[in-house]
Amino acid sequence: MSDPAEVTITGLCNLRPVSGVRDGLVLRGDVPCWLTAEEFAQVCPVATQIDLRRAEEADVDGSGPLAELGVARHHLPYGEGAKLTADDVVEDDLVGQYRIFARMGLGTVIAGFELLTRVELPALIHCTAGKDRTGVFAFALSRALEVPVEDAVADFMASATAIEEVERRFWQLPSTALRKNPVPPGAYSLSPSLAAAIVDVIESAGGVEGWLQEGGAAPDLLERLRSRLG
Repeated sequence: MSDPAEVTITGLCNLRPVSGVRDGLVLRGDVPCWLTAEEFAQVCPVATQIDLRRAEEADVDGSGPLAELGVARHHLPYGEGAKLTADDVVEDDLVGQYRIFARMGLGTVIAGFELLTRVELPALIHCTAGKDRTGVFAFALSRALEVPVEDAVADFMASATAIEEVERRFWQLPSTALRKNPVPPGAYSLSPSLAAAIVDVIESAGGVEGWLQEGGAAPDLLERLRSRLG
């Protein structure tokens, strides 16, 4: 780990528009705690923050200048309250575990979609690295907006180009120092097989509409989401 005094970190390193959302109205990214007010104005002038981090991460690492600049924060800890089934506990390989991870995010995805139908835009959706929790959410949003599977997968995989910098930043986060056994973002790499696990979870439910229905989403949620963002 580098000496924090010798590390210069600023801005966001894994930021891009969500594929399929018109006019860049929804961005996906990594933790904004190092973002400066000047960078916010130039690169990320968002009105709403949808934070997928666990409470202990968000409380310790913060969100940089977003609150003081008037960005409305909505905290949706990824997977909070998710219930595993008997089938989930037998998954022991990485792809199987990622399938569980995707299923755990359904409630978060539904709550986030509802927010996106009514909050002020543009919105920034983020976790810490912007590749897994944010990756599942962004993948589901792209598919909800009828982006072809291959394009949604390509966007998911694009985070791989930022992994080296994401990991460098991970070791400087206050929350990392508090973890007993921190697992860096690069401990397992993004791969087509992980993207395929997300595809399998959604498509095995009959597509995005069926998956959302499994989670108890409002029947008109997709229509409202597409009307606003598509």
